[in-house]
Amino acid sequence: MSTLPTVTEHAVDRYLDRVDPAASRQEARAALHRILCLGRRRSRPRHWMRTERLEPDLSFVYWAGLPDVCLLVVDEAVVTVKTRKLFREEPRRHLQALPPPPREERRWRWDGSLDEAA
Repeated sequence: MSTLPTVTEHAVDRYLDRVDPAASRQEARAALHRILCLGRRRSRPRHWMRTERLEPDLSFVYWAGLPDVCLLVVDEAVVTVKTRKLFREEPRRHLQALPPPPREERRWRWDGSLDEAA
């Protein structure tokens, strides 16, 4: 029987931020242990985590009871918790659109008539 990865304080904080803000730290830690015990550990992220970079010691733990939650494990420690909602949100942009420039006064155009000149 293999031992479970340790749960870091950072992972508990991320669980409280991203999954269940109403839980206590003890409940969050218990929920993370439940995911570790009942979940499946994979070397590749799910399709909704396609922007997540693969690293040699990184693995992903998923559980069918919370299908939109993923635990990231590095060197036998749960380092963070990610949710599907994080990957759905619009990426933050460092550039902002400027308002359109003020319209210049319409320039005179010749319409082909010689009313005033004749």
